[in-house]
Amino acid sequence: MIVRNKLIDALRRRGHQASVPIEDIVDLVADERQSVSTDEQDIGRMMEHLKPVQRDIVRAISLDGSSVRDTAARLSMTEGAVRVALHRALRSLAAIYRGGTT
Repeated sequence: MIVRNKLIDALRRRGHQASVPIEDIVDLVADERQSVSTDEQDIGRMMEHLKPVQRDIVRAISLDGSSVRDTAARLSMTEGAVRVALHRALRSLAAIYRGGTT
């Protein structure tokens, strides 16, 4: 998509008007749905490096949208402990992401 847009910008700067039928390039364009599943796979691989409780907390709060209070009640933890575990898990995920370990 980026290459396509750069090409269009370059042609516009030169004053050319190009028209290419979509059928000619449809096989070259990546399916955006594939990148979503790739992102989900990457997230899953990174989450495998977390402790089970951290994984559950990150999934509940960051991915499913549960509140800290609900997550703490479900896991029989204090809200403070859930916040600390979430912070540590997110810090670990950031380190994994920067290190490229998936």
